[in-house]
Amino acid sequence: MKKLLQNDRIYHLWIWLLLIVPRGIGSMYIVKNSLWLYLLNLLLQNGLLLLLIYINLLYLIPRLYEHKRYKPFFTILAGLTILHVISVHFLNEFVYNKMGFNEERNTLIEIPFYFFNTAQYLVISFLLYGLQERFRQKKQISEMQVEKLNTEMNYLKAQINPHFLFNTLNNLYALSLEKSDKAPETILMLSKMMDYMLYETSESKVSLKKEIENIENYIGLERIRQGNQAKINFLLKGDISDQKIVPLILLPLIENAFKHGVNQLIYGAYISIILTINKENLELSVENNYKTNETHKSHGIGLINLNKQLALFYKDTHKLLIQKDTNLYKALLTLDLS
Repeated sequence: MKKLLQNDRIYHLWIWLLLIVPRGIGSMYIVKNSLWLYLLNLLLQNGLLLLLIYINLLYLIPRLYEHKRYKPFFTILAGLTILHVISVHFLNEFVYNKMGFNEERNTLIEIPFYFFNTAQYLVISFLLYGLQERFRQKKQISEMQVEKLNTEMNYLKAQINPHFLFNTLNNLYALSLEKSDKAPETILMLSKMMDYMLYETSESKVSLKKEIENIENYIGLERIRQGNQAKINFLLKGDISDQKIVPLILLPLIENAFKHGVNQLIYGAYISIILTINKENLELSVENNYKTNETHKSHGIGLINLNKQLALFYKDTHKLLIQKDTNLYKALLTLDLS
């Protein structure tokens, strides 16, 4: 129903039904004399009226009135109105004669009535044009907002990808210095992640399953780099079906925890990542310890982009809570995926 009411054609339909149906009921007296005469009268009366209204609506108003060509506009409109009134007058004469009404009628009263009746519908045509313009402008604004949203999203992705790649290449560089046998596995994981980021994230939303696979690859890379020096726990709870999510929106919290926590500690580092999916609700909990003298700024590139994306794509359907103790940092993000 909401979509129907947002369509300007529905307003045209309802308005003409509300205006033409009473006219049809008002001339029902003709049916007693002749059904075909009633239908002919209804068709011609309304047909002539609709012709006048839509000439004004589709041609005169947009091409003359809107361009401030008032003289030709009012001249043509007045001429068409007079022609319409004369046509209606002779049509009524024809109908009355066919029905056997031969008594004289007061033309001086009928003609002004026809003009007044026609003028009402011309006013309605202006209202319809106003509605049509409103829908057009609303659609144009909506399209501009979508374009702006896509531009901002692409800008944010352009910032996220180099930032993530820089950190991951640093990890790979450390492994190469150690001549680790895990370097090939790391390259394979990085390859999968780059494939996902380059080719799978072009849409505004992606499969939640693929997004989680990307996160698992990232955590796998960190596990390889950290070895046994850090305790890294990742727990996935709930069922994943066909849910969709904005790509790369979960990664900044996890990446931030490694950057300011695990990567800064030599001993006793740990990170706990719990991802819970409950139908259309998602909750990501990331907890890590960090050096007491580590500032753990919450305004790095990753988190700045995360807040921008949340504002763009989950404006009123997300919660991001950050809790910081003496040496404990916890982030809790909830999203509505519906």
